[in-house]
Parts: sequence; C-alpha cells; structure tokens
Amino acid sequence: MLYELETTAFHKVRPLFAELDRVALHAIIEGNCPSRIFVNDVAEPTTAFTWNEFRYGYLAGEANDDAFNESLRQRLAERLLPEAKDSHDPSLVIYPHPEAWREKIGDLVGDEPLYDLVRSTFRFAPARFQGHDWRDHVPPGFRLQRVDEALLAQNGPEIVAAHGILWRSAQDFLEKGLGYCLLDGDEIVSMCFSAFAGGGEREIGVDTHPDYRRRGFATLTASAFISHCLENGWEPGWECWADNEPSVELAGKLDFERGVDYAVYFVDLER
Repeated sequence: MLYELETTAFHKVRPLFAELDRVALHAIIEGNCPSRIFVNDVAEPTTAFTWNEFRYGYLAGEANDDAFNESLRQRLAERLLPEAKDSHDPSLVIYPHPEAWREKIGDLVGDEPLYDLVRSTFRFAPARFQGHDWRDHVPPGFRLQRVDEALLAQNGPEIVAAHGILWRSAQDFLEKGLGYCLLDGDEIVSMCFSAFAGGGEREIGVDTHPDYRRRGFATLTASAFISHCLENGWEPGWECWADNEPSVELAGKLDFERGVDYAVYFVDLER
C-alpha cells in the first residue's frame, strides 16, 4: 500500500536514503522545501518516494514491494503526472536507489517517454578557494549584495521567480537559505542563491542575464555566496547535468573538484 507521511515524520525515511548524500534530499527530509513523501508503512517504512514542485523524485528502499509499486504507479498515472503536465515544469527526474529499482521505473511511469541521463556532483576544495577578495572585483557602477528583505521588497518577483518552487515562502528562504545579487543600478544582472539547504550544505544555483554573460559576473557573485557559506560554517554544494559544459566550467573556476557521476531517469511529460 501507499501512504503519505506528515512533514514531521519525514525523518523516518532517512535510513533508506543513507547512501544518497544529496543536498536536495537532505533539504526534503529536513522540511526545508515543499515536498511530499510516500511510503509503504508510516511507522517503519522500507520503501519511499519523494514528490515536489521541482520534480525530483527520489526512490529508495525495497524495490520488490509489489503492493507499494502498484499503488505508486496508480498515483502517478491518475494524479501526480497529470498535475505535472499542466504545471510550470512538465517533467520528472527520478533518482533510484539501489540499482534494483532501475528495472521497475518503466512500469511506474507507464507509456511516458523515459530517458537515461547523467548528473555530475562536485566537492568544494576550500584550501584552493581564491574568491575571498570578491569585493575588490565589483565593477564601478555595480553593487553586489546579499538578498535581504529590502532587496526582496524592491525586486521580489524577479528573485522569487528564480527559486519560488524550491522554498515554502520568501521568508523561509531568508531564514534558511542564502542569496547574493549583482546589480547594475536597480537591475539584477547576476544572482547566486541556495537552491537547497540541508545537511549543513547550501547547493548553488547561478543565473546571469544574457546581456551580461562572459564578463565573469557569475564567478564574482558565486564567490560572494561561497565566502558567506565559509564564514558561517556551511559547505557550498554543486551539482549539474553532466553535459552542461558552462556549469562544469564554472564549478572548476570556483574550486570545486568533480566527484561522482550518477545515472537518473528523465520523464518528458510534454510529448
């Protein structure tokens, strides 16, 4: 059978995901982002599946619980996938663990197009980091500042649009997350924000306006973000699609070392 956990009980699935050290997963279990967790037993779950607006579906535990698998297949087909098709992001990325789940994915998503993709993880090398002097590199006429209530009040829609599905509210982001913006006058031209916060880490998301790219602004803004993390005892995290060359290149510039690559499934709900 399939049951949905209360947010206060999310910690019960932590042992099932013990070998998946992902910032997003920590954020889900710690309740730092709007998510749902489905299990086969609310008291002592041995199988679990996460669902959220950013479409990361972590799947772990016993892969051969036929009753749970059939219930999850029905829930996906009848409710979750139709809702996703009509949303801001008609897709789903499934992170299965252990390997036994891989032969089950096709049955769970039915006739939906399914693709094998690869994610790359990175580990920060603090001893190599050279971005502590970021203030010395802010160009004349620009300002680089942390996202606070005042900046949200001035540029709220633009800032929240970048991470609105990742956090329960703007206030929640201010309390638990972190963001830095580079502004040209009053216009945000580059932004680095914590897509997820959990496990003592802050996963980095970077976005630069197309008219301001290739000028080092992403590196500059991310350096301010990383410096703040180090000053507060947080570990900056980085993860991206393996073929996202600009992201891989930027991670290297910021002194992240490439770690393991791992396979995921991408469900395209637009076709």
